[in-house]
Amino acid sequence: MSTTRAPSACTRLAVAALTLAFAAACARRGPRDLSQGSAAELNRAAIDAGRLDDRGRPHVVAAPIAMGTTPRVLVRAEARALATDAERLYFGDAAGDALSALEKRPAGGAAREPTRIARRAPTPGGLSFDADDGALAWIASPGDVVLRAPAGGGAPTTIRDRAIFTDVVASAGDVFVTEARGTGGVLTRITGTTAAELASFEGTPRGLAVDGDAIYVATSSGLLATTRARGGVASLASGAAFASPLVDGPWVYATRAEPSGRSRALVRVKRTGGALETVARGVRDAPIAVHRGVVYWFDAERPALLASPAGDARQGARRAPRLVSADPSLEHPNAITVDDDGAFVATGHGDDARIAVIALR
Repeated sequence: MSTTRAPSACTRLAVAALTLAFAAACARRGPRDLSQGSAAELNRAAIDAGRLDDRGRPHVVAAPIAMGTTPRVLVRAEARALATDAERLYFGDAAGDALSALEKRPAGGAAREPTRIARRAPTPGGLSFDADDGALAWIASPGDVVLRAPAGGGAPTTIRDRAIFTDVVASAGDVFVTEARGTGGVLTRITGTTAAELASFEGTPRGLAVDGDAIYVATSSGLLATTRARGGVASLASGAAFASPLVDGPWVYATRAEPSGRSRALVRVKRTGGALETVARGVRDAPIAVHRGVVYWFDAERPALLASPAGDARQGARRAPRLVSADPSLEHPNAITVDDDGAFVATGHGDDARIAVIALR
């Protein structure tokens, strides 16, 4: 017959101490310590915690309180590019792969019903309206062809194809396009059916602006200026990842990457060159707009549209940005255009996609 020896008092004390230490460690660490987990585990945990969305992008954790002017939904559509004239809003509909128009002020308060102008939706930012000849030009998805059509409807014309196009501007009957070639880019002017290469440059083109005879190109390494007639290319500024150039009065506005990489800065430079001025920091990597001396951008940390008037950005003379609208629907802005009727914003994805207008006065 075997006998079992009872644990000694020392053994019992040692086991109890280990049990208490393990319990204390669990209480400190919680159910699982992810601080030493893999990158995939950390990313998944951040998504589950709401710090990132399902695409790995920063997510607003706290539900924001709507402030400023509330966006008014005009149409449910997943748009990546917007343009306006005096009467209509033009937009691409990714779901229907079409370019459509919507009356901004329908007669007699009638319901707004989109009208399809042409097939092939524009790529992000790749849509422009030419007020001089009432035509639209756009880079059709997936980005290898440039089309042109009357804004009132009609069969589109292919004016450029078989390249990687990055931006388009229609102006005074001409269509200007940038395309990526290798590690650089090319600017081309199309007049009718004739194409003329105006300039080539280092760095991938990330945006295009045209004002009169002046043309401005943002690239991955700088902000450049040239003219409608083939000539030299002047460097207005150098830096990391410029994008979204816009012209207003004597200024060229753009965004560029911040050293931290977490957000962008809104900058501007005189059209004639000079020092690069910072208008705002903490800018979302999203399109910007400018209208009547006011520049508009989206905040990087919250779903909000901000604005700043023209003025001297140096020596603290510029006034603080104005909150135009803070609303949960602005969390994923895709496109913006501003005119006298308000700020038109395309936001969201899938079932949450919409185009809204924000009154500015």
